[in-house]
Amino acid sequence: MPIKSRFRGFNGILYKEVLQLMRDPIALFFAFFPPLIQVIVFGFAINTDIKHIPAVFYNQDQRRQSREFLDQMRNTQYIDFLAEVHSEKELANALTGGGKYVGIKIPPDFSENLANGKPTNVLVLIDGSDNTIAAQALNVTSNLALRNSLEELLRESGKSIKDIPLDTRPKILYNPDLRSQDFFVPGVIGVALQLSTIILTAFSIVRERERGTLEQLMVTPLSELGLLLGKIIPYTVLGFLMACFLFFIMSVVFKVDVAGNVFLLLALTLVFIFTNLSIGLLISSRAKTQTEAIQIAVATLLPSIFLSGYIFPRFTMPDIFYAMSFLIPTTYYMNILRGIILRAAGAVDLGLDIVVLSGMGLLLFLLAVKRFKKQIS
Repeated sequence: MPIKSRFRGFNGILYKEVLQLMRDPIALFFAFFPPLIQVIVFGFAINTDIKHIPAVFYNQDQRRQSREFLDQMRNTQYIDFLAEVHSEKELANALTGGGKYVGIKIPPDFSENLANGKPTNVLVLIDGSDNTIAAQALNVTSNLALRNSLEELLRESGKSIKDIPLDTRPKILYNPDLRSQDFFVPGVIGVALQLSTIILTAFSIVRERERGTLEQLMVTPLSELGLLLGKIIPYTVLGFLMACFLFFIMSVVFKVDVAGNVFLLLALTLVFIFTNLSIGLLISSRAKTQTEAIQIAVATLLPSIFLSGYIFPRFTMPDIFYAMSFLIPTTYYMNILRGIILRAAGAVDLGLDIVVLSGMGLLLFLLAVKRFKKQIS
């Protein structure tokens, strides 16, 4: 078949789709506003830098050493003592009632045992109903107790902590301040782009079907390739503008700058957008109404949130879900986003992700063409 006939009707569909977009401010509103809200809300709301954990204490010792121990906890900025209680029952009730996550009980012989070099037990009650807060509280209290024990042993031997022969010096690369926004904001951009581009494309076809104009288009001498390319190119441009806008918000509002090649990031974002638009075309070939289209689109979003590595590390997942994550395009785009934005990774470093994402996009588009060819027949 001549190349020209393969793209028959492309110009007309493209012109029609651009005009329809320009005359539909609601579509433009939903193209930019929901992703912007997603990025801003999740960018500020999701924060794994857990500090100032609400706590209470029960100090039965009331001497200088016990007060200094409590002050050391306060000075970590991870523990905030909101109240002092005066019995074990009050200590337990404070955690049971909620709002307090840590309870510290210092025994009456705390200072005496320290002075005599005897072991002493400090009871640390931690509310495990929120495992993230509990893990942070356990880490802080355990490290503080370990440091205090080490200092006490060294003091007895006439040495200081500076005299320890082994000294590890960790150096954190790429995100030295361990800011949550540096990790989550690029990820939420990927998720927001996925949902908005899939819905926009699916709506474009389904709206034609609901109005009865899709059948009219199918009986005209259009090629399937010309029809689908004419449909998705305007949304590719719209999605690309949306992505540029979200990257701008990421840099200006959240102070997350792109460490790597910006042009490589934008080029691979185009590939990701094309892949999602192809998914939208597949959805539209199945959905009969816009409500059904949005339900399927949301159903495709949930695996991307939980299995792509957006929130949880993929290597911690059970084997079956880890294997399923390889089937999700967003998985590869997450690696690309964080690789370029945070680690300044290049095309060679991300070669596998680029090849797989591009292959998925091409395969999904060809499947969409085949489905529409079957419908036209």
